[in-house]
Amino acid sequence: MGWREDIGNFDLGRLNFAGWLVFFLSIGAGIGTGFATYSIMYSVLELQPSSNSQRPSKLPAIGGIAGALVFFFASKLLLKLAGISLMRSPVQKNEDPNKDGGPRPKS
Repeated sequence: MGWREDIGNFDLGRLNFAGWLVFFLSIGAGIGTGFATYSIMYSVLELQPSSNSQRPSKLPAIGGIAGALVFFFASKLLLKLAGISLMRSPVQKNEDPNKDGGPRPKS
């Protein structure tokens, strides 16, 4: 399958515990990176905030998105190298859902 089919078949319901953990930690990493970018811009580089408050700088948002993406894909790569999957395997349509030996419906 190509990357387009992977994106088209992506389902958040198939994430396992590790997948949800990486998902939420990526959001936190993005927020942290955005805050760090903002802090560096205005304290270390001593840039002056825009006089027009309706158009704030977009650099912290770009930094936050980049930080979240880098964290997610780095975590995904490291977990894959460790043999941990982020998603459960898909259920086939012709597969019996009670295959695990659970109680079967009466006919």
